[in-house]
Amino acid sequence: MRTGRQNVRFVIDDIEVTQLKDRFDLVVVVLVLEHIDWQRGLQNIHTLAPNLWYVVIQQNLVGMVDAIAPRRALNKSMRALAETARPVLAPSDQLIDFLTQLGYRLQAWDERPVPDSKTMVGLSFNRE
Repeated sequence: MRTGRQNVRFVIDDIEVTQLKDRFDLVVVVLVLEHIDWQRGLQNIHTLAPNLWYVVIQQNLVGMVDAIAPRRALNKSMRALAETARPVLAPSDQLIDFLTQLGYRLQAWDERPVPDSKTMVGLSFNRE
């Protein structure tokens, strides 16, 4: 068991074009992959040599292709986002395969249902 203080630093960065140079023990990526080239983003984060990853993605019911709920009455900002951004969900199987190829192993899969028949999926990985 460790005693004393841990060296903890929280940073926010551009996952596609990281400015970070240090190594990180843990990287947490929450609901961002659907808005970027997710393979490029994960490859960039991989250069930081994290030992652990925690990734949260959205998963829809089979046949539901839109990341933003098509049946929900959206507020003005979400409606504008849905019309212009066109987020594309990162498929969990492809994400797992990609991180496996980078030398990580899936340790845990946790799901939580959310409104609009969607599921938030938390994936924990560690370096093999």
